Amino acid sequence: GVVFLDRNGNGLQDPDEPGIPGAVVEAGGRRIVTGPDGRFWMPAGFRAKLIALPVRGRLTVADGLRFGVQPIRSRWWLLGLAAGLLLLSLTWARDPWGREKRRLAEAIRKISQGGAL
Repeated sequence: GVVFLDRNGNGLQDPDEPGIPGAVVEAGGRRIVTGPDGRFWMPAGFRAKLIALPVRGRLTVADGLRFGVQPIRSRWWLLGLAAGLLLLSLTWARDPWGREKRRLAEAIRKISQGGAL
């Protein structure tokens, strides 16, 4: 079987759509992790069930042998980016040279102990 990134959502693995490594499927009572190409082996006569994905997405096909996953972009991703930038700027505003001061203090300590930089 295979778990693949279905970018266009058509349910078929096109040549430019790679497999998803690290996905977990279950077949015949065994949990199987997909390889670097998104493929997995299972005993004949079994159907697999998708258990976990390393990416966020919606299933476009799940027939027990093939699992197509179309990536989902949360509508909140821009808000998350903005919040991260705000926290970074607040940290910088609080002590803009904090990291540089700590690095310089460490260098002075090493020199005073007779060591080299």
